[in-house]
Amino acid sequence: MQARAVGARVSRSAAATVTLLLFAGAVGASTTRLPTFVRMWGSAGSGLEQFDKPHGVAVDPLGNVYVVDSLNHRVQEFSSNGIFIRTWGSLGNGNGQFSSPPGIAIDTLGYVYVADAGNHRIQKFFADGGFVTKWGSGGSGDGQFDSPFDVAVDATGTVYVADEQNHRIQSFTNTGVFLSKWGSFGNNDGEFDRPHGIALDSAGNVYVTDNGNRVQIFTPGGNFIAAWGSQGGGNGQFNLPIGIAVDAADNVYVADTFNHRFQKFSTSGVFRGAWGALGTGNGQFELPFGIAVSPFGALYIADTYNNRVQQFSFARLVVGLGNGGGGWAEDMASMAPHGLVGWQKVGWAAYNAADGGTRPAFCDVDGDRKDELVLGLGNGGGGWLQIKDDADTGFAPIQWIQVDMAAYNAANGETFPACGDIDADGRDEIVVGLGNGGGGWARVFDDASTGFAPMAGTPAAGGWIQVPWAAYNGADGSVHPAVGNLDGDGRAEVVFGLGPGSNGWVHIRDDPGSGFANLAGTPAAGGWLQLGWAAYQAANGATWPAIGNLDGSLDEELVLGLGNGAGGWLRVFRGAVGGFAPAPGTPAPGGWVRVNWSAYNGAVGASFPVIGDLDGDGKADLIVGLGTYTAAGGYLEVFNDLSAGLTHRAWGRVPWTAYNNANGLTRPAVTH
Repeated sequence: MQARAVGARVSRSAAATVTLLLFAGAVGASTTRLPTFVRMWGSAGSGLEQFDKPHGVAVDPLGNVYVVDSLNHRVQEFSSNGIFIRTWGSLGNGNGQFSSPPGIAIDTLGYVYVADAGNHRIQKFFADGGFVTKWGSGGSGDGQFDSPFDVAVDATGTVYVADEQNHRIQSFTNTGVFLSKWGSFGNNDGEFDRPHGIALDSAGNVYVTDNGNRVQIFTPGGNFIAAWGSQGGGNGQFNLPIGIAVDAADNVYVADTFNHRFQKFSTSGVFRGAWGALGTGNGQFELPFGIAVSPFGALYIADTYNNRVQQFSFARLVVGLGNGGGGWAEDMASMAPHGLVGWQKVGWAAYNAADGGTRPAFCDVDGDRKDELVLGLGNGGGGWLQIKDDADTGFAPIQWIQVDMAAYNAANGETFPACGDIDADGRDEIVVGLGNGGGGWARVFDDASTGFAPMAGTPAAGGWIQVPWAAYNGADGSVHPAVGNLDGDGRAEVVFGLGPGSNGWVHIRDDPGSGFANLAGTPAAGGWLQLGWAAYQAANGATWPAIGNLDGSLDEELVLGLGNGAGGWLRVFRGAVGGFAPAPGTPAPGGWVRVNWSAYNGAVGASFPVIGDLDGDGKADLIVGLGTYTAAGGYLEVFNDLSAGLTHRAWGRVPWTAYNNANGLTRPAVTH
């Protein structure tokens, strides 16, 4: 029930601005995180935003959600946060009419394909519901159908149809020209007992569920590859599975319909977790039929007999804005238009009307495994940061904290927060870097149990750490911190990226067990590491670090984003165990990866990275915010994890046109 971009050209026009959120726990033996509930919408009925047995669900390139409202014989379209957009269709056999449609897919250009089961045909529409074409009729010949149940489209436009009562799969061009078919009734490999769900992985392989309580995999040409599953309620077993989807990281999700749950697998059928039970509560289901995955990893589920759609995700992404941002930060789990539900705002009207920039970070400051949101401020922010509670509270304000440096606060006052469990007590500390004129200082605040007191044991009293470079400190002096476990010892280190004039150097401090000593084993003595690009270092030299486990190994990787004039390049280094060598497997040799937007790279080229596991596979993905780009800003790019070669996954954009045209800088933050 989805389109797969197999080898598709990277395009910002296919920007997906969807959600992601933290995974809570697993049901049974799980090797990866499972998703957490975000929201639901719908109720029983025939009015707008109501459903009568919704079956299939799909997500378009802009993040909008399409639902086939089967027994209302229509399609309903919603924004990614469930706001109604439009509907089309009615009972009948004319163009744009339906008879109990169960399946839906959207191609990379935004065309919508509907399996019109009762009319034994496929219909194709524009994104707004305008009719394009149709093909099929009742029968068993080539291009005929007997109750087609689901449809999927690859990046080349090949359309695959689960021809349920003919017990086969058929493929077509996107205009309906017959290409191939395979399958017949039975339970042997390559046979089907009423195939229901169909989905495609990144290689174009075809995944099919059927009443044989299994998943079968085929090549695009229909050659059998593998199968898994059996009757039952255990891990990897099914009770009449229907819907199936494959995400950008090739995780496979199956609607285990009569077990009232969903299961997650690798492409080889290795069980990775399950969630759901019979019920009407959040995260419970009654005979769920459909599932779709957004490019950012958000899951949309047709909870069929509860007559609603539920949304889940693995990690929550918030995007801070630059000057002129009005104190706003966008929670990408909502994707609501500017100022509506999901937008977070600094509680300081005077600041918001002046600079208004926000620098978000996620921190579990109270140890409840739910990340709080910390908002650093821009110039004129007086050294303040606002701490907001976790998403379950709607990010309710908790507390303000201030950097204790009066002269700096009056002259500049911008703050750059980063978070991590520095002392391994299960609660995150907040490290706050200062901006231009900050003298190379950063301040460490302890967790919420101390009332965010300055952390003890820092090199300078009062929670202060200074970059050991007097000449730089006396010039620009800005510090951009990142926190992460670079040496695999369970305690987070602190990395200080620096501003213009720093010649591409970053400074790394060990954890409090060493008294925040300069980390040993760095490429240059005294905890120093240099970018390794002489021309950029001489022209600008600013670095914006991020730390995270991009490859699933013991230690985490260090990614350095760069400032203006860097051509969109970032560099990835291994952690301390790997001697901070350039990471292998990046798109360009030597640990280099580049923003996939040549016009932006040539005009601005700055990058602001964060690292987080958006798809719950235990390997973090790379999210890159971009610098000021007037008239075309507001974008951020998501890359797959290092094991997937840091390949492009999706574009997202802040849904605020005025800001995007006036500034457009984006600073993302993602939950742990």
